[in-house]
Amino acid sequence: MASPRAQAIRTLHQQWCGLFDAPGADAEAILRRTFQDCRQALESLQSELLALNYPVESMLFASTSLPQRIARLEQALGAPIPLSLACFWQEVGGVSLVSLGDYLHLDFWQEQGLADACCDGLYIEALHADAEDYFLSEWEDFQDSPEEFYLPLSPDAHHKDDVSGGASYGLRVQRGQSDVLTPWLGYEGSAAEQDWGQAFDFVGYLRWSLLVHAGFPGFAAEAAFAPIRDRLLSRVEVF
Repeated sequence: MASPRAQAIRTLHQQWCGLFDAPGADAEAILRRTFQDCRQALESLQSELLALNYPVESMLFASTSLPQRIARLEQALGAPIPLSLACFWQEVGGVSLVSLGDYLHLDFWQEQGLADACCDGLYIEALHADAEDYFLSEWEDFQDSPEEFYLPLSPDAHHKDDVSGGASYGLRVQRGQSDVLTPWLGYEGSAAEQDWGQAFDFVGYLRWSLLVHAGFPGFAAEAAFAPIRDRLLSRVEVF
């Protein structure tokens, strides 16, 4: 069952989804405005985390040479990049609330009494040279797979905390379809979807992670995180 906080943000999200059904709706303009507000929310969250001495100094990352990289990906994949992702890359870039590589965030959360759960800190890969190469490599490895290809945009909760886990989170790429409300893959049938109350699309996932759980949904059931979450969200405006 969805929490009251999740219900409120989900209602906002459902109203937002309805904007795309209006006659003459400009989907790209709606998405770009939304992600501009999302970036402001992320900047506010980043400021609060740094005030707590959270050990991840660089949390927002720029995408580079975006039109050219998207064009090369679309040519290789034979399908359009989801519009929501393209607009996110343009307006936000990428985000990481975890310190992949040295995993310094683990010690921080242990000091807060939160060592028993994976934080599942928000992570969305920016589109830069290394990411482009990675996506193309994944596409090459995928060729003989019977599954539908999706862009791996984030490690799963376990891998974010340096523990063996499952498949990456990401967005499916489909021929002939550049979906505004592309499903976010990786949480199907999970307690996270129960908390949100429906399957995630990309923007819904961002709202749930950021606006409901302050970017760390893995701590949703942890009482010790509640006061930290409230402080982190104190200056974060909904988007």
